Amino acid sequence: MKASLIIIGILCSIAGLAQPYELAAPLLRYQSIFIENETKVSMAFDMQGASIRYTLNGDEPNEKSNKYRSPIVLHQHKTVVKAKAFAKGYKPSATVTQTFYPTGYRISSITTSMPNEKYNGLPQLLTDNLSGGSNHSNGSWLGYNSDSVVVEVSLSSPQQLSTVMLHVLFNQPAWIFTPEKIRIYNQQQQCIAEKTFAVEQQKTAVAEGIEVALPTALQQQLRIVIYPLQQLPEWHDGKGQKAWFFIDEIKLY
Repeated sequence: MKASLIIIGILCSIAGLAQPYELAAPLLRYQSIFIENETKVSMAFDMQGASIRYTLNGDEPNEKSNKYRSPIVLHQHKTVVKAKAFAKGYKPSATVTQTFYPTGYRISSITTSMPNEKYNGLPQLLTDNLSGGSNHSNGSWLGYNSDSVVVEVSLSSPQQLSTVMLHVLFNQPAWIFTPEKIRIYNQQQQCIAEKTFAVEQQKTAVAEGIEVALPTALQQQLRIVIYPLQQLPEWHDGKGQKAWFFIDEIKLY
């Protein structure tokens, strides 16, 4: 009798420790993260009885969020899409996040500092409306390991500019970090904006936009000076060494 009770107790303990499986993350499909007029975002998760819930404002999806039924049409404004899979008896999936950006004003000409020879490319890579994803070796990124990077951009006519957005890569295991600082100069070589960036630990590789606000004014030409991180932090395996900086797009708003 005692043995039976012990066995039952063990089985109950094991059952109590058992955890439901976590669902895989849903897939997002789209043509580009840079929206010229509009773009469609479709979502997929192949499991009967499961549903995808999503938000378009950056909030974390829950079981009461919008249910995905058909492709979502996004228009010319910055949108943070988050999606998550749910199913009865399972833990919700990890959240998939993708930010979409308007293409902004058309840049008529662009010049850049010479990238490192391993990650070289034409300056026009920065205006082709194509994201390089998270793979820095796929030929879509310009990579720098220098003290500074200078990018000069021109518009065909003066426009009221308020923001410069740089789409950059974070991949700290590969020594790729946010720049220390960005300065922006107008056509008269006056510094009109400066922004510094804090170093934060981030284990996964991710591409995202960093923005520098400008005093709203008519501008036709800008000189953007980017200062990569000169010393990797103490917690990094390459501490004290120079960081890499990777960029694949520049947008003006």
